[in-house]
Amino acid sequence: NIDYDKVIELAKSREDARIYMIGDGPMRAEFIKRVKREGLKNVLVPGFLSDDEAYSILAKSQVCIFPLKNTLHTKVAGHMKAFDYAALGKAIATDRDGTAVIFERHNAALVSDPANLEEFIENVHKLLEDGNLRRKLGENARKLAKDFTWEKQGEKLVRLYRGLQ
Repeated sequence: NIDYDKVIELAKSREDARIYMIGDGPMRAEFIKRVKREGLKNVLVPGFLSDDEAYSILAKSQVCIFPLKNTLHTKVAGHMKAFDYAALGKAIATDRDGTAVIFERHNAALVSDPANLEEFIENVHKLLEDGNLRRKLGENARKLAKDFTWEKQGEKLVRLYRGLQ
């Protein structure tokens, strides 16, 4: 569900920003070909990394992005990746999905319409250019993540089940 077109257009719009696409999957090889074809030197695609390697890159990042395609899946599903970013206290630019709605409600990310490439890129630019906004959203995201640990979600589920008995 990652919208690789948004990553390409973001890279073109901010050649001064280095973009890491961490992870592996069926689209990785095609994405690498496109990055080379476009001549983008600011997009790095290391593939699968250990948690330590991935979190090391994320910890040094100013902004974490999660660009999503405009699909039915995006509209109804949520993604846990945003909570990983949030736990690190990172400013997040993402597209609206089931999880992003929570971040939006808590002023913990800049959230755009998945169908709006320009809005997504504009949100990333805002975060790159405004250190105070990055800090504020990062702090809010970290606070939000504390309420969404596996342990706390498990406790909520147990309370729910007990309430049904």
